[in-house]
Amino acid sequence: MARTPASRRTRGQALVELSLGILILITVLIFAIHFAEVGYISLKVTEASHSAMLDATGYKLHDWPNDDSPATSAASQAGQKADERYKDFDSRRSSTGSGTLTQAFTRATGMTVSCRTGGGPGFGPSFFTDLAYSDNGGMTCLSSADITAVRVPTDFLEDANQGFFKKKHYTPTPIHVCGIGRASGGGCPGQLTTMLDDWGLSGSTESRMCPLIPDFPGPCLNTKYWEMAASVHLTSGLGLGVAGSSLAQSVVGAMPFPFFFGGENAFWMSAMGEETGMVQPLPSEGWKLWPTSPGLVPGGISGIPYTIAYFQRDSCFLGKSCP
Repeated sequence: MARTPASRRTRGQALVELSLGILILITVLIFAIHFAEVGYISLKVTEASHSAMLDATGYKLHDWPNDDSPATSAASQAGQKADERYKDFDSRRSSTGSGTLTQAFTRATGMTVSCRTGGGPGFGPSFFTDLAYSDNGGMTCLSSADITAVRVPTDFLEDANQGFFKKKHYTPTPIHVCGIGRASGGGCPGQLTTMLDDWGLSGSTESRMCPLIPDFPGPCLNTKYWEMAASVHLTSGLGLGVAGSSLAQSVVGAMPFPFFFGGENAFWMSAMGEETGMVQPLPSEGWKLWPTSPGLVPGGISGIPYTIAYFQRDSCFLGKSCP
């Protein structure tokens, strides 16, 4: 059967509509891929600042008492190392390569990461803790990179008089992306912030045992820990009064530490570790073993649940069920 002119016209119209539709579809597809790649790269820029912030907490952050200067070095080193790892936008590689990431329609360059102390949340001054703790102002981390479209045609069937499109197809413009928030004026005002350092005991000089010196309220071997705790006692009023001594004198007829009256106003501290079973022998008390932590006392006096839990700690780790 011979085709009619009407059917030929219908087929010709469909072909023209398909050709016009493909022009639009290709453009939309190219830019959809490009914007998806922009989103992926933006996440890597954010990841870089998060990585630096997590790494900073693994460094030494303070020296007792009241010295937070190591935190400044920790923030700087964490930023520098993250900057090196993420130069190629992929921290899994041992080599940073050229520092350029090229995808289907997008190229990223200029990844930078930096961290510093200050600008983050802090706890502010406190009369009771300022002798031992100082507020380093937290930490801020900043990361950024530049993104440019590649392999995207800037001209596409364009001509002022005879072209299909009357407007320019695409004008390449670099995009400056930030780890936090949007860029403003070529810079990144948004920063990732956190409090830095909990002033917990760390390192061999701060985490050793602190045995009480019998009958003498003076510093133990772990002077840093002792100074930290003693400073809070000092600013809290030193206890004041002799009610405890009076009670001991009237009931027992002697002082627990008998060489002076009013000894409760002095700062006495004993912090024993697992090496001694969390107890300390005191010669002035007939070498009795006094518990200074919730540990086991020889003879089965208190502390037993704590000791059992301590020896079972290896089976309650990283998500394993506890006994």
